[in-house]
Amino acid sequence: MSQNGKLKPLQVFADKSFYRERPEPEEALIGMFQLAHVREGPNTRDMPFRLVVGADKLKVYVAGLDVETLRPYVGHEVEVVGKRIDQRIEGYGIEIWIATIENTVLESK
Repeated sequence: MSQNGKLKPLQVFADKSFYRERPEPEEALIGMFQLAHVREGPNTRDMPFRLVVGADKLKVYVAGLDVETLRPYVGHEVEVVGKRIDQRIEGYGIEIWIATIENTVLESK
């Protein structure tokens, strides 16, 4: 956390080739970053976070990432730059793949 109480911006998948090569457009989303219930069993994906943007509860893709890296953002309004990836054909729904994340408001004044 920086001195002004704001979490430092975090680069997540912005420099990863699997992210950059996806054709979906990047977009900026502002919403509440939350923990999500993880379904266990065959044919599931580990999605421990979600981004709530208005009425949308978007699953956050974190494969290959230490989830503790994103835990400080839980419970905060954040701005995410990322891509909406449609995984419905695979049975997973719409996911957000995060390029960068940062919180949008000061934690304290």
